[in-house]
Amino acid sequence: MSFIQPEVLATSTASSAAAAAAAQEELKRKPTDHLYWAKTSSVNAAPPPKQLTDEEAKQLEASSSGAGGSAWNKGGNTWEEKKINTWVHELLQSELLPAMAYKLPTASTKLPSMPADEQGLAPDGLAVRVVSADKVTGDCTYVLSRGKQRVVFELELRIKLEVEVRAAGKLQTIVTGVLHVHEVTNDDLTQPKLPDAKLTCDQGAEWQSAFEYAAKQSWPSLKSGLEALVARAKEKWR
Repeated sequence: MSFIQPEVLATSTASSAAAAAAAQEELKRKPTDHLYWAKTSSVNAAPPPKQLTDEEAKQLEASSSGAGGSAWNKGGNTWEEKKINTWVHELLQSELLPAMAYKLPTASTKLPSMPADEQGLAPDGLAVRVVSADKVTGDCTYVLSRGKQRVVFELELRIKLEVEVRAAGKLQTIVTGVLHVHEVTNDDLTQPKLPDAKLTCDQGAEWQSAFEYAAKQSWPSLKSGLEALVARAKEKWR
């Protein structure tokens, strides 16, 4: 018969008691106590992001319109894009498009056939101006990459035109209508002609050809306005 020494028996009993206590403590612990990222209650978690109103979104866009790129990209070494739609639409409608005005014919064009006035005088000159920019929509993005600036736009324009028809230096009549450019992009600035557009004369078929002629000759003035837009954008965000 073998005997267990009292010291060994005491050690074994103590170890069993410690193991039982540890097992009991493990049962009391929550599963999330093992996860270092879940040791705090979700009661103090950050609230979900607030949905911005349209007005708040405009203010945020305006606040991001300070000169230069982002603070982390002052050297312009990283590609950075900034939507500037609201600023572009407002600038075109309130300033750049209403400033368009020109006279016809030019050295490279001649007047189409038009109705004579009461004295039988044929019109010999037209003066065209923008009455209003009824619609300006589309996207415009300011791009800064490796220190170089670009302004990329794709816009739809609906412009109200007024054409003064003159004969022998005197005002004969005023013709009005709409120039609707369905799409104009920064790539079009290298082209010699007006992009695809719908031209509608308020005075009907009698003056339609005269209005179409006047509206199509708007491209040099319109292009200058768009080039001014690009320059202003680069100046504002450089």
